[in-house]
Amino acid sequence: MASVISPGRIACVCKLIPAGVRFHVASGVENFRVNQLGAEEDLMHRMLGEISPGDVFYDVGASIGMAGIHAAAAGASVVAFEPDPHIAGRLRQNADLNPGIDLTVVEAAVAEKQGWMELHTNGLHGNSPSLRSVGDRPTTRVRVTSIDETIATGYPKPRIMKIDVEGAEVRVIRGMDNLLRSAPPKVLYIEVHPEFLPMFGDSIEELRARLEEAGLRRDFSTGRFSQIHEIYRLAA
Repeated sequence: MASVISPGRIACVCKLIPAGVRFHVASGVENFRVNQLGAEEDLMHRMLGEISPGDVFYDVGASIGMAGIHAAAAGASVVAFEPDPHIAGRLRQNADLNPGIDLTVVEAAVAEKQGWMELHTNGLHGNSPSLRSVGDRPTTRVRVTSIDETIATGYPKPRIMKIDVEGAEVRVIRGMDNLLRSAPPKVLYIEVHPEFLPMFGDSIEELRARLEEAGLRRDFSTGRFSQIHEIYRLAA
């Protein structure tokens, strides 16, 4: 892992892909996300191994762009959803550090339908924001969209998706019903939070049933802390 100094901060060059990508790093949290890939190196390699130039990749819960920017550098056209305004700002800065990539930031949470919700967040240098109540974290009002509504505005349909939304996974899936019925993604990577799902009135059983009904078959599942990383593939 190499690094260079830029005005006021460090820009790290991550060597996960041959060409390398660049990120701003100004805290221990960002260093963990960039240089340790948020302890998700295996899943990141699996995702990048699926990408071919020209693929459309939806990064739902993009954070500062660990998955999305790597995917864009590998040749994908990326739509990155991030609701926290400060984190979305860093995502744009990281995209600007990598000229030539195709990455569009949608500054919104993703759920069943459009609207506004309170996001619980400690901002750029805190843990991942959430639509559920988290301790004494401050809240900020953020725009909410759905995958189906995003596509209806003219965005291309995804071939590959990643969902990491701190317990709101089923809400995201409910909001992509049209996509699942017409043209499901070929591969879906999802971080499931079994302990958070009930806070939204949801369950892992509903999540899996909705994906399987769309022809997506689970072919990988592994635990990570209290979460589960799963990969679903469209049945042949």
